Amino acid sequence: MKVGSAVTKFKRGDLVGGMVDSDRTCPECQAGFEQFCPSLTPTYNFPDKHRGGVTRRT
Repeated sequence: MKVGSAVTKFKRGDLVGGMVDSDRTCPECQAGFEQFCPSLTPTYNFPDKHRGGVTRRT
């Protein structure tokens, strides 16, 4: 992970996670817990329902 001069919450070497998509309608999303969405699309190596193929780091 690279960090720029304006980044204050993370430092080089920190592990971070991400996601591409959630449905934003399920109870988990509505409660602010998108990471538990049953329709979650993680950032790395998962089927990309929007672009096809698999998700990847850009």
